[in-house]
Amino acid sequence: MEVGKKIHDIRKSKKMSQAELAEKAGISLMSIRRYEKGDRAPNTEQLAKIAAALGVFVVDIVDNAYFDNLPMKEIDFINPNANPETLRARKLRNRMNAAFDRMNETGQQAAAERVEELSQIPAYQKANHGTTESE
Repeated sequence: MEVGKKIHDIRKSKKMSQAELAEKAGISLMSIRRYEKGDRAPNTEQLAKIAAALGVFVVDIVDNAYFDNLPMKEIDFINPNANPETLRARKLRNRMNAAFDRMNETGQQAAAERVEELSQIPAYQKANHGTTESE
């Protein structure tokens, strides 16, 4: 769903007018109208203000793909409580998935084999990942 439509739907669910949202967010009414119509996209700072005014998180307004091209400092600005390791992992997975989707079946098979090989190298393994002690 588009950002503008999400803003509109959340605002309506809160029984808030565009004017009320604009005032509460400290953003012009014209900007709110343009965002909701999809004529313009809010920047990171505007998104944070709109989310706060609506009483939601930015992630409730945008989809995960929004974060793919953002530098970590902007992600931290949007959600200072977000786990940066989780966000970095999500960005890496999205990169891997995009590359994987560009490959044919033979390339996909080779990529899966390479990832499996890399996962066996101790230097690349997470601590205690997949290990269980037998009794």
